[in-house]
Amino acid sequence: MIIYNPVNSFGETKNSKKTNKIKGKAILVSNHIGYLDAFMFIRRYYPRNPYTLALHEVFTNTGKFINFWMKRAHVLDVTKNGIKKLINILYSGNVVALTSEGHIGTGEKINDISNGAAYLAIKTHTNIYPTITLTPYKTFRRQYVIYGDMIDCSKYFKKDFEVDKEDVIKLSNELKNKMDDLLILGRSKIKKWTILSKKLFT
Repeated sequence: MIIYNPVNSFGETKNSKKTNKIKGKAILVSNHIGYLDAFMFIRRYYPRNPYTLALHEVFTNTGKFINFWMKRAHVLDVTKNGIKKLINILYSGNVVALTSEGHIGTGEKINDISNGAAYLAIKTHTNIYPTITLTPYKTFRRQYVIYGDMIDCSKYFKKDFEVDKEDVIKLSNELKNKMDDLLILGRSKIKKWTILSKKLFT
């Protein structure tokens, strides 16, 4: 079901953890570069199978075969109490994976992100782990992924789990800035690898 493409992954710093090593609840946030994002979450974060959301149209405009695999991939319909389900999933100690952008981007930049990840983080007292997919999904083409350091969201937590709208905006901006920085760092690393490969194999 998942296309084959080798993956080169690296961390922002030496302390960056690959997200399949994270224990307990977590919110994994990636940029949105294709319809296969949900299935790539399974591969990238195995053996942990995170829950994610998709637009209602994705379920209604695809056939039974795709719907079957989407359910197996823990993809939830955003219009069917999707956010509420994700809150309960995080409360139970599981992992949620979200794409930061509402629509598929080009991968050249991070588009304006939604406040969903920030809201969930504050509501459930969960930290965010940003990831950037640097290249699109193409069969047999090498893909590059950079894992960012954890964003500590605890300064926004309230004892009663209430959510302040200003805190959501501040955390969303912090996440956007982090993802912008990761994109720049990731592209610089790919450029260095490309130069090194040409020297080694030409």
